[in-house]
Amino acid sequence: MNEQKWAERFCRDVDRILQGKGAGPEPAGPVPEEYRKTVLLARTLAETDFSSECAALLGLRRRLLEMFAARGVGREENKESVFAELADEELEKVAGGVERGQNETCSLCNCRRGGSTITGDTCPDCGHPREFHPG
Repeated sequence: MNEQKWAERFCRDVDRILQGKGAGPEPAGPVPEEYRKTVLLARTLAETDFSSECAALLGLRRRLLEMFAARGVGREENKESVFAELADEELEKVAGGVERGQNETCSLCNCRRGGSTITGDTCPDCGHPREFHPG
C-alpha cells in the first residue's frame, strides 16, 4: 500500500475505534510498525477515562473563582473596580504593548515588513526568512 492508502485506512480504523467497533480487520501483507503503534495509541486514547482529570480541573477552577471573588471584595472596599481601566503606561506592558514592534526591523537588515504579513517562508522584500522579522 502507498502512503495515501495507509492514511485512508488509518482514518477508517480510527473512526471505527471512536464508534466503539474496534479497528478494522488486519490488512493483508506486512503492516508498518508505525501504523500499528499509531492505531494502538488511538485505541488507548479512546478507551482512557479522563474524568478524574476533569474533576481536578473543576476544583482548580472553583479555587480560582474564589480567589478572584476575594480580590474583588478587597478592591470594592478600596472603591476600585475589579475591571478598572488601565493607564496608558500599564497598557504598554500588556502582551508586549501596542507601541512595541512599530520601530523594529528585520534582524538581518533594515527591512520593515512584519513577519505576520509575510505569507511564504521568506520575505518578498529582502529575501530573509520570516522568523527574522518582527511580529
